[in-house]
Amino acid sequence: MPSSSQSQTSFPWITTLAILIAVTVLLSLGTWQVKRLAWKETLIAQIDAAYKTEAENFDAQAIYEEFDKVTFSGSFIKKAAFIRSKTHDGKVGYHLIMPLKTSNGTIFVNRGWIETDAVDMPQTKTKVQFDAVLREATKSNPFIPDNTTDGPYLYWPEISKLETIFGIKSAIPMIAWQIPTQNDLARQPYPVGDKPVLKNDHLQYAIFWFTMAFILVVIGAIKMRSAARKAD
Repeated sequence: MPSSSQSQTSFPWITTLAILIAVTVLLSLGTWQVKRLAWKETLIAQIDAAYKTEAENFDAQAIYEEFDKVTFSGSFIKKAAFIRSKTHDGKVGYHLIMPLKTSNGTIFVNRGWIETDAVDMPQTKTKVQFDAVLREATKSNPFIPDNTTDGPYLYWPEISKLETIFGIKSAIPMIAWQIPTQNDLARQPYPVGDKPVLKNDHLQYAIFWFTMAFILVVIGAIKMRSAARKAD
Protein backbone atom coordinates (compact mmCIF):
# COMPACT_ATOMS: atom_id res chain seq x y z
CA MET A 1 0.00 0.00 0.00
CA PRO A 2 1.52 3.37 -1.02
CA SER A 3 2.33 5.87 1.71
CA SER A 4 0.56 9.25 1.98
CA SER A 5 3.67 11.01 0.66
CA GLN A 6 3.67 8.75 -2.40
CA SER A 7 -0.05 9.50 -2.97
CA GLN A 8 0.58 13.24 -2.80
CA THR A 9 3.49 12.90 -5.21
CA SER A 10 1.48 10.85 -7.70
CA PHE A 11 -1.46 13.29 -7.74
CA PRO A 12 -1.12 15.70 -10.74
CA TRP A 13 -1.26 18.93 -8.74
CA ILE A 14 0.48 21.06 -11.38
CA THR A 15 -1.71 19.73 -14.19
CA THR A 16 -4.86 20.24 -12.11
CA LEU A 17 -3.88 23.81 -11.23
CA ALA A 18 -3.11 24.58 -14.88
CA ILE A 19 -6.49 23.18 -15.95
CA LEU A 20 -8.32 25.22 -13.29
CA ILE A 21 -6.61 28.41 -14.44
CA ALA A 22 -7.35 27.63 -18.10
CA VAL A 23 -11.01 26.84 -17.36
CA THR A 24 -11.37 30.10 -15.44
CA VAL A 25 -9.93 32.05 -18.37
CA LEU A 26 -12.15 30.26 -20.89
CA LEU A 27 -15.28 30.84 -18.81
CA SER A 28 -14.36 34.53 -18.51
CA LEU A 29 -13.98 34.77 -22.29
CA GLY A 30 -17.32 33.06 -22.81
CA THR A 31 -19.05 35.37 -20.33
CA TRP A 32 -17.49 38.41 -22.01
CA GLN A 33 -18.83 37.24 -25.37
CA VAL A 34 -22.31 36.84 -23.88
CA LYS A 35 -22.15 40.46 -22.68
CA ARG A 36 -20.90 41.55 -26.11
CA LEU A 37 -23.80 39.64 -27.68
CA ALA A 38 -26.33 41.58 -25.60
CA TRP A 39 -24.59 44.87 -26.46
CA LYS A 40 -24.48 44.07 -30.19
CA GLU A 41 -28.15 43.02 -30.30
CA THR A 42 -29.14 46.28 -28.59
CA LEU A 43 -27.04 48.28 -31.06
CA ILE A 44 -28.51 46.47 -34.08
CA ALA A 45 -32.04 47.08 -32.77
CA GLN A 46 -31.19 50.76 -32.24
CA ILE A 47 -29.88 51.10 -35.81
CA ASP A 48 -32.89 49.26 -37.28
CA ALA A 49 -35.29 51.52 -35.40
CA ALA A 50 -33.41 54.67 -36.43
CA TYR A 51 -33.45 53.86 -40.14
CA LYS A 52 -37.16 52.98 -40.07
CA THR A 53 -38.16 56.35 -38.60
CA GLU A 54 -38.83 59.49 -40.60
CA ALA A 55 -36.13 62.15 -40.46
CA GLU A 56 -36.87 65.22 -38.35
CA ASN A 57 -35.73 68.74 -39.19
CA PHE A 58 -32.49 69.73 -37.48
CA ASP A 59 -32.84 71.61 -34.21
CA ALA A 60 -29.63 72.67 -32.47
CA GLN A 61 -31.48 72.75 -29.14
CA ALA A 62 -32.63 69.14 -29.39
CA ILE A 63 -30.87 66.31 -27.59
CA TYR A 64 -29.75 63.77 -30.15
CA GLU A 65 -28.52 60.21 -29.83
CA GLU A 66 -26.28 58.28 -32.17
CA PHE A 67 -28.04 57.06 -35.35
CA ASP A 68 -30.85 59.59 -35.07
CA LYS A 69 -32.05 60.51 -38.56
CA VAL A 70 -32.19 64.23 -39.28
CA THR A 71 -33.04 66.44 -42.27
CA PHE A 72 -30.55 69.26 -42.86
CA SER A 73 -31.05 72.36 -44.97
CA GLY A 74 -28.37 74.94 -45.64
CA SER A 75 -25.27 75.79 -47.64
CA PHE A 76 -21.87 74.12 -47.57
CA ILE A 77 -18.93 76.31 -46.61
CA LYS A 78 -15.90 76.06 -48.92
CA LYS A 79 -13.69 74.26 -46.44
CA ALA A 80 -12.80 70.58 -46.31
CA ALA A 81 -11.12 67.97 -44.14
CA PHE A 82 -10.14 64.49 -45.27
CA ILE A 83 -10.32 61.29 -43.23
CA ARG A 84 -7.54 58.99 -44.41
CA SER A 85 -7.54 55.33 -45.46
CA LYS A 86 -11.20 54.88 -46.35
CA THR A 87 -12.15 52.26 -48.93
CA HIS A 88 -14.87 52.02 -51.56
CA ASP A 89 -15.16 49.16 -54.08
CA GLY A 90 -11.63 48.06 -53.25
CA LYS A 91 -10.11 51.52 -53.73
CA VAL A 92 -8.46 53.55 -50.98
CA GLY A 93 -9.44 57.19 -50.65
CA TYR A 94 -10.87 59.63 -48.13
CA HIS A 95 -14.07 60.57 -46.39
CA LEU A 96 -14.84 64.20 -47.15
CA ILE A 97 -15.91 66.31 -44.16
CA MET A 98 -17.38 69.76 -44.81
CA PRO A 99 -19.19 72.32 -42.62
CA LEU A 100 -22.83 73.02 -43.46
CA LYS A 101 -24.26 76.37 -42.44
CA THR A 102 -27.89 76.08 -41.36
CA SER A 103 -30.33 78.48 -39.76
CA ASN A 104 -29.72 76.62 -36.48
CA GLY A 105 -25.94 76.71 -36.53
CA THR A 106 -23.14 74.95 -38.36
CA ILE A 107 -22.74 71.19 -38.37
CA PHE A 108 -19.99 68.99 -39.80
CA VAL A 109 -21.10 66.63 -42.56
CA ASN A 110 -19.45 63.45 -43.77
CA ARG A 111 -20.36 63.91 -47.43
CA GLY A 112 -18.94 60.53 -48.41
CA TRP A 113 -16.04 58.77 -50.10
CA ILE A 114 -13.74 60.44 -52.61
CA GLU A 115 -10.77 58.94 -54.42
CA THR A 116 -8.51 62.00 -54.18
CA ASP A 117 -8.47 65.23 -52.23
CA ALA A 118 -8.96 67.22 -55.47
CA VAL A 119 -12.60 67.98 -54.86
CA ASP A 120 -14.88 70.53 -56.52
CA MET A 121 -16.21 72.83 -53.83
CA PRO A 122 -19.94 73.63 -53.98
CA GLN A 123 -21.06 77.22 -54.36
CA THR A 124 -21.63 78.78 -50.95
CA LYS A 125 -24.96 80.27 -52.02
CA THR A 126 -26.30 76.94 -53.28
CA LYS A 127 -28.97 75.63 -50.92
CA VAL A 128 -29.00 71.90 -50.27
CA GLN A 129 -31.29 69.61 -48.34
CA PHE A 130 -30.60 66.00 -47.42
CA ASP A 131 -31.19 63.36 -44.76
CA ALA A 132 -28.34 62.15 -42.58
CA VAL A 133 -27.71 59.96 -39.56
CA LEU A 134 -25.80 61.34 -36.62
CA ARG A 135 -22.69 59.42 -35.61
CA GLU A 136 -20.39 59.81 -32.64
CA ALA A 137 -17.07 61.45 -33.52
CA THR A 138 -14.92 58.65 -32.13
CA LYS A 139 -12.35 56.13 -33.35
CA SER A 140 -13.97 53.12 -35.01
CA ASN A 141 -11.31 50.87 -33.45
CA PRO A 142 -8.46 51.31 -30.93
CA PHE A 143 -5.75 50.75 -33.56
CA ILE A 144 -6.47 54.00 -35.40
CA PRO A 145 -3.66 56.52 -34.71
CA ASP A 146 -4.27 59.75 -32.85
CA ASN A 147 -4.72 62.92 -34.87
CA THR A 148 -1.43 64.75 -34.47
CA THR A 149 -1.66 67.31 -37.26
CA ASP A 150 -3.49 70.61 -37.51
CA GLY A 151 -3.77 70.19 -41.29
CA PRO A 152 -6.83 68.97 -43.20
CA TYR A 153 -5.82 65.29 -43.11
CA LEU A 154 -7.06 63.28 -40.14
CA TYR A 155 -7.26 59.63 -39.16
CA TRP A 156 -10.71 60.03 -37.60
CA PRO A 157 -13.26 62.87 -37.42
CA GLU A 158 -12.27 64.49 -34.13
CA ILE A 159 -14.59 67.43 -33.43
CA SER A 160 -11.97 69.67 -31.79
CA LYS A 161 -9.55 69.14 -34.70
CA LEU A 162 -12.28 69.84 -37.24
CA GLU A 163 -13.20 73.04 -35.43
CA THR A 164 -9.55 74.10 -35.64
CA ILE A 165 -9.30 73.23 -39.34
CA PHE A 166 -12.53 75.03 -40.25
CA GLY A 167 -12.25 77.85 -37.73
CA ILE A 168 -15.90 77.16 -36.92
CA LYS A 169 -17.65 75.84 -33.83
CA SER A 170 -19.92 72.84 -34.36
CA ALA A 171 -23.50 73.20 -33.13
CA ILE A 172 -23.55 69.56 -31.96
CA PRO A 173 -20.77 67.14 -30.89
CA MET A 174 -21.59 64.66 -33.67
CA ILE A 175 -20.93 64.13 -37.36
CA ALA A 176 -23.85 64.03 -39.81
CA TRP A 177 -23.34 61.15 -42.26
CA GLN A 178 -25.22 61.98 -45.45
CA ILE A 179 -27.64 59.24 -46.51
CA PRO A 180 -27.29 58.43 -50.22
CA THR A 181 -30.08 58.82 -52.74
CA GLN A 182 -30.14 57.29 -56.21
CA ASN A 183 -28.76 60.50 -57.73
CA ASP A 184 -25.82 60.56 -55.29
CA LEU A 185 -24.47 57.23 -56.55
CA ALA A 186 -23.52 58.64 -59.96
CA ARG A 187 -20.69 60.90 -58.80
CA GLN A 188 -18.21 61.50 -56.02
CA PRO A 189 -18.40 62.02 -53.15
CA TYR A 190 -20.39 58.84 -52.62
CA PRO A 191 -22.41 59.27 -49.40
CA VAL A 192 -21.67 56.63 -46.77
CA GLY A 193 -24.58 57.19 -44.40
CA ASP A 194 -26.56 54.16 -45.53
CA LYS A 195 -27.53 51.55 -42.98
CA PRO A 196 -24.45 49.77 -41.58
CA VAL A 197 -24.41 45.98 -41.57
CA LEU A 198 -22.91 44.75 -38.32
CA LYS A 199 -21.49 41.28 -37.86
CA ASN A 200 -22.79 39.47 -34.80
CA ASP A 201 -20.70 36.35 -34.19
CA HIS A 202 -20.59 36.67 -30.40
CA LEU A 203 -22.92 33.71 -29.77
CA GLN A 204 -20.65 31.39 -31.77
CA TYR A 205 -17.61 32.68 -29.90
CA ALA A 206 -19.34 32.21 -26.54
CA ILE A 207 -20.30 28.62 -27.43
CA PHE A 208 -16.72 27.95 -28.53
CA TRP A 209 -15.15 29.22 -25.28
CA PHE A 210 -17.69 27.42 -23.07
CA THR A 211 -17.17 24.20 -25.06
CA MET A 212 -13.41 24.45 -24.63
CA ALA A 213 -13.90 24.96 -20.88
CA PHE A 214 -16.13 21.87 -20.71
CA ILE A 215 -13.57 19.78 -22.61
CA LEU A 216 -10.83 20.85 -20.20
CA VAL A 217 -13.04 19.96 -17.22
CA VAL A 218 -13.56 16.48 -18.69
CA ILE A 219 -9.81 16.09 -19.28
CA GLY A 220 -9.13 17.21 -15.72
CA ALA A 221 -11.66 14.73 -14.33
CA ILE A 222 -10.07 11.90 -16.31
CA LYS A 223 -6.61 12.87 -15.05
CA MET A 224 -7.77 12.99 -11.43
CA ARG A 225 -9.58 9.66 -11.72
CA SER A 226 -6.50 8.06 -13.25
CA ALA A 227 -4.32 9.45 -10.46
CA ALA A 228 -6.75 8.18 -7.81
CA ARG A 229 -6.63 4.67 -9.29
CA LYS A 230 -2.84 4.69 -9.26
CA ALA A 231 -2.88 5.83 -5.63
CA ASP A 232 -5.05 2.83 -4.73
